[in-house]
Amino acid sequence: MSKDSLAVAVADDGSLITIPANGATRGVIMGVSGSGKTQGAMVLLAELAQCENISVVIIDPKKVGFFPCVGRFDIITDENLFTPVIEAYYGEMMRRYEWMKDHRTATLPRNADFPLLWLIIDEIAEFLSGDKKTVQARTDVLTRIAALSRQANMSFIIIGQQLDTTVIPSKFRSNMVDTQMLFRTASMQHTRLIVADGFEDEAPAHQIPAKNPGQGYFISPNTDGHYVAGKGLYITDSQLADICREHSNLYCPAVFLDDLEPES
Repeated sequence: MSKDSLAVAVADDGSLITIPANGATRGVIMGVSGSGKTQGAMVLLAELAQCENISVVIIDPKKVGFFPCVGRFDIITDENLFTPVIEAYYGEMMRRYEWMKDHRTATLPRNADFPLLWLIIDEIAEFLSGDKKTVQARTDVLTRIAALSRQANMSFIIIGQQLDTTVIPSKFRSNMVDTQMLFRTASMQHTRLIVADGFEDEAPAHQIPAKNPGQGYFISPNTDGHYVAGKGLYITDSQLADICREHSNLYCPAVFLDDLEPES
């Protein structure tokens, strides 16, 4: 692993806010349009691009948001593959647990056979839209992934403008609290539906002025269990593309995607 931590923001006291690079992460990047969430995702991807033995799969309903990462990460834009991708991700998770069971260990090795996997879903509300059967199937799989993925060295990040009961159930949200990048939210209600219970006053994202894009509240395993106020780091599309190009030799394909078949 070429990095021990992933720098995503600068705290108000000037210290770096980071996410561990060598452990599994479950979390959210949330904020209204123009608040800085896309920048937050781009900075995270720039950091991940410099890491070895990491496979990153990005589901991009907008189809154009992650072009700078082409050649470094696996980017899924075909909506007919969205459900097969998360089902394959879940299948890989169960394969890893089966290996641990067979080898009588609760610890999965970090090697070429078991790289740290990242699943990143942009525009979660759009991803969880469509006919009732599709939405329910995707929600069920994501809820299981959120609950079980950590021990299998699998990270899971969702990105969106809001995270409420009209998008995903509370059982899912309760498993997405270890890492959060919260930019300006639309209301106090939206803030309370995102932040961990009891921390609403520590991360009043709805009070961030609209004129302060990038300002937010951040929590990760590296913030001692508390939200930290700060400013998200900034990177341009061309800078992200340069970093991904420079480290394209580190590309680690997500082999569980090899046999995907589109939904009919």
